[in-house]
Amino acid sequence: SAANLLATLAQNNPPVQLAMWQQRIIEKLVSLCMTTESPAVCSKCLYGISCIVRGYAHAENHFCVNYASTLLPHALHTKHPAFVRRALFLASSLLASDDASPERVSMLAAALLPSCFEYLVHDDVDARESVIRLLSSLAGTDNGKAALQQHANALREVIIQRENTNCGAEEEQNAHEVGQLQELKSLLAL
Repeated sequence: SAANLLATLAQNNPPVQLAMWQQRIIEKLVSLCMTTESPAVCSKCLYGISCIVRGYAHAENHFCVNYASTLLPHALHTKHPAFVRRALFLASSLLASDDASPERVSMLAAALLPSCFEYLVHDDVDARESVIRLLSSLAGTDNGKAALQQHANALREVIIQRENTNCGAEEEQNAHEVGQLQELKSLLAL
């Protein structure tokens, strides 16, 4: 698809990222994500957006200021695993960016919490791993930790639910995920 081609061209390629940002490709892909019913198209568009913005400060900031707070929760609410995984991955990348400000952390937390919690008990292992990575990234910042603590009861409940089920995971995978969640609980004093 065209979105996959855009992603391939833009990924880790600053001159192409700049050209795509200047040509407002992000806006076109966001619009398509928000208006189409096809999970496959949405996932590919978000992949394209991710490759255009990640590692390119101007595009990252532009996306965060203008689109992240609506597009990322939209992806979670669709419940389409590939679209959800891409949204969680992009959110984690935006948190880990050198340009991640306290304001960005707060915005992403407000946009994704507590709706992302349900993916801790999802049957899709990649969605579970992505949300654990996102929550751990948030917990590593002052603003993110404060946001998580505002949702402490809901987070505690879903972690307990996850500890009591393996979500179809292999024994080793299950133990790894539960261990990560226990570390998160300890860090947040849940």
